[in-house]
Amino acid sequence: MSLTNTLYYASQSLNGCESTDRLAVSVTIIPAPTASAQTFCGSKTVSDLVAVGSNIQWYLVETGGTVLVTTTALVTGTYYASQTVGGVESIRTSVSVTVNALPNAPTVNNPVNYTQNQIAIPLAAAGNNLLWYTVSVGGLGSGMAPTPSTSAVGSFLFYVSQTVDNCESSRATIQVNVNLPTAVTVCPNIKVYLEGNWNGSEMTTKLNQQGLLPGQTPLTTIIPSNATPAGHPYKIAPWYFAGSETVSSYDADVVDWVMMSIRTNPSDTTTNVFKTAALLRKDGTITLRVGCPSLNPNLSYFVTVEHRNHIGATSHQAVSINNNQLIYNFTQQESYLPPNVPSSGQVRVGAVYCLMGGDASKNYFSEINVNDNSIWRTDNGIFARYRPADYNLDGEINALDDIIWRRNNGKFSSVQR
Repeated sequence: MSLTNTLYYASQSLNGCESTDRLAVSVTIIPAPTASAQTFCGSKTVSDLVAVGSNIQWYLVETGGTVLVTTTALVTGTYYASQTVGGVESIRTSVSVTVNALPNAPTVNNPVNYTQNQIAIPLAAAGNNLLWYTVSVGGLGSGMAPTPSTSAVGSFLFYVSQTVDNCESSRATIQVNVNLPTAVTVCPNIKVYLEGNWNGSEMTTKLNQQGLLPGQTPLTTIIPSNATPAGHPYKIAPWYFAGSETVSSYDADVVDWVMMSIRTNPSDTTTNVFKTAALLRKDGTITLRVGCPSLNPNLSYFVTVEHRNHIGATSHQAVSINNNQLIYNFTQQESYLPPNVPSSGQVRVGAVYCLMGGDASKNYFSEINVNDNSIWRTDNGIFARYRPADYNLDGEINALDDIIWRRNNGKFSSVQR
């Protein structure tokens, strides 16, 4: 039988005869402490566990074992708690414990530069369940991205975290620089060709014609749900560009989207002063979907253009601002090649230079290798889709794309994105 808090009596028997006197024995049962399942984020210790009772002790086993010291690191699993009253230790209560890792801070573009009184847009970050702050620790987060004020000159800090599995990350910092209006609005006038769809006089627009560009309605109804989501294609790895550039209707001469950045050092992405997703037209011109950047007219800048399945390139030299324009033509000369570092640059096709096709598996540095061919093999035979292995941009993944990959296999660029 189970003992309860009560008074019991004990006797003894000798030669089959029970004693007439019984000894009174008072029994007190110490109940187990009360505790529920607990979930933690990041590095926690036994001292963070909670149970209701007196002189709580924690174990890894239901019976036996040794008491855990309070500095023991917690891991996901089951722990057992006892309490001690009047020098008597209770049985143990099992507690389910879940320890979730803290997610990384969101990815941000930093810094963000404006001139005084320039129209600002809301800050952006790539992550889940973003919370925005004006302080690095503490404070109350907001789910709405702030729009910086540009009325005052100075540097202003904003902070953003992301929450995954109910665990909030550390905060990424975005520095917003508001500069005196000595800078001028400069519109890039950039021209570049893609090898994959260059036909000798211009680039083809087959993706556009078939309604396969982001946000378009595909012309074919043979394949269901083959529409490409609206917006630019550079929100994914390795770019993680959170810009909101989009288009509601494409002009007939649009080929695809490219990523363009302007920097002061060709090999250092931290010197970027402007970055945007833009439209590429069949004659090679790039059209911005955002306002032209404000730049220091006394400086010269390098221009970098990237494409989702071609190796990107940077201007071979810094470009000066001329009549409020930054003019550079990638098609007329080889692009930047880092000194003393192997790099493939562009490919020459006839009399012009083109970005090199065949790079579907993007990484920190662009390289055409077996990983790109693996993507092609997986997608070979797919048509009427906007896919990275469609190296000639005709809406079909077939042997023609493989020819481009084989021609450029082993080529790479040391230019950072």
